[in-house]
Amino acid sequence: MLVMPEGHTLIINLPTGSGKSMLFQIPILKKGLRNGLTLVIVPTISLALDQSRIMIKLLKENNIKCDHELAWYGDLEENQKNQIKENIKIGKQGILFVSPEAVVGALLPSLFIAASKGLFNYFCIDEAHLLIDWGDTFRPDYHSLTAVRNGLLHSCKEKQFRTLLFSATFTSASLQLIDVLFKPKENINLVS
Repeated sequence: MLVMPEGHTLIINLPTGSGKSMLFQIPILKKGLRNGLTLVIVPTISLALDQSRIMIKLLKENNIKCDHELAWYGDLEENQKNQIKENIKIGKQGILFVSPEAVVGALLPSLFIAASKGLFNYFCIDEAHLLIDWGDTFRPDYHSLTAVRNGLLHSCKEKQFRTLLFSATFTSASLQLIDVLFKPKENINLVS
C-alpha cells in the first residue's frame, strides 16, 4: 500500500479483526500529521470517534503531537470544524474520520483545495461494501462517493492520491461493480 502507484485503488477484503485499520494508521505513524490528508470514510459517528481515539493513542505512543480533532461529527463546535477545514487546505490535518454526508457536504471545498495542491494522500472507505448495499433511498451519499473521488482525482495537479476500500464482506457482485465505479480496471488491485 505504501508503494502502490498514485491514482490506484486497493481493495482489502479481510475478516474483522485482521488489522485492516493498520493500513491507514501506518502512513500517519511513519510520516506524522503534517504531510497531507488520509481521509477515512466510516458509516457511523461511533466508529469515527472510536477510530479517532485509537489513532490519538497511537500518536502519543509514537511521540507525535496531535493538537486537533481527528473525527468530524455534528456536535463539534464551529471553530473546531473551521480548524479541520483549514488544516485540510494547508496539509496539516494528517488523518480525518468522517461520514459520507460530510464528504459530499461541508468538507467538499476543502478536499478539492487539498487535492489541487497535492496534499491528499489516501481516500479510504471503511465498510466499502455499503457503496453497493446502501444507496438510492438510504444514505444516498454513499453512492456519491465514487463521483466525488473521481472529481478529486481529476483536480489533482501535482500528485494523485491512492484509494483504499475496506470490507470483510465483499461479494463477487460488489467487486464487479467496484471495478466499474473505480476504473480503470487495470488500476485496481485486490488483497483477500
